[in-house]
Amino acid sequence: MLNNIIDRIKLPFRKEKELYLSLYNIIGVYPHDISLYKLALMHKSLFKRNAKGKPVNNERLEFLGDSVLGFVTAKHLYSMQPTLSE
Repeated sequence: MLNNIIDRIKLPFRKEKELYLSLYNIIGVYPHDISLYKLALMHKSLFKRNAKGKPVNNERLEFLGDSVLGFVTAKHLYSMQPTLSE
């Protein structure tokens, strides 16, 4: 609760106000590390390299997101129809 109030106070001084507000409207909290959200939302065709020359993309986050989405879908279907087989 206190962190959310502090984040709202800091908001007018942030560079990416629009991104912060959009994420707040979608997920209901202000993100603390905006770089993670930028990485997660980056399309893999946007190829970048970090300071050490290593490629940076969101393949691992995409894999995790697909797994979480599959889990949530399976749990919902199972709870809706518990008598059906796999």
